[in-house]
Amino acid sequence: MNIRIMSSNIWGDYFGNEIAVREDQLLDVYQRYAPDVLGMQEATPGWRQSALFRELAKDYEFVDTGRFTDGNYTPLVYRREFFDLVDSGFVQFEDTPDKSKSITWAVLEHKVTGKRFGAMSTHWWWKNIGKAEDDAIRVSNAAKVTEIARTIAERYGIPVFAFGDFNSRYACPSLAHLRENGWKFAQEEADVTLMVSTHHGDPKRGEDGLFHGEPTLQTAERSIDHIVYMGPAVPLEFRVVEDQDALDATDHSPIWCDFEI
Repeated sequence: MNIRIMSSNIWGDYFGNEIAVREDQLLDVYQRYAPDVLGMQEATPGWRQSALFRELAKDYEFVDTGRFTDGNYTPLVYRREFFDLVDSGFVQFEDTPDKSKSITWAVLEHKVTGKRFGAMSTHWWWKNIGKAEDDAIRVSNAAKVTEIARTIAERYGIPVFAFGDFNSRYACPSLAHLRENGWKFAQEEADVTLMVSTHHGDPKRGEDGLFHGEPTLQTAERSIDHIVYMGPAVPLEFRVVEDQDALDATDHSPIWCDFEI
């Protein structure tokens, strides 16, 4: 069975970067690439009330974290046509001074084959890459993701995928921690891949009043968004979405990977 996993930091409206127009652009991107599972980051209250979320809800089920929090900035959605929810949860990082940094996880079962897998949308601490005290928080974030993934894998005997804005480049201690604990990186391992940075920077507002982004000139070493996996899965194709509407909508390019499980 093949599944397509996508991760997308949607550029929270913290900076006068209103959601109007951008919600339509991202919806077009998601419909074009049609992921089976989509994890988003920076889902501010404005985004959670947006037309994007209402339109996604027509085909996707949002993992319900209402029993854990009234504000999930890392939502996880899956195609209700294909999957049933087996288990789920939500964790805010206890040692990370930012309520938007969290994990939403789920165990999903394919309705036809009965195959199961774990999926985790996450966003890690953002300050000062390369500064010891901030890197240590991201290592702690990586450890929590690993702890939850191992619990899922041991309980259900399934592969687990984690994806999101790790705010960590390939040389960072947090990603070394993942490698040391059995995670593999889809961008590195896929048979077909695009080795460019997943972060292209803030789109700039033009004279037309709209945001316009440009493709990055940076290579994959500068990536901070990642899809990682542990257990029996084969990454087939990894892509960084550099379509113009994606570049205009957010500072992070959506990423996706097709896996065989």
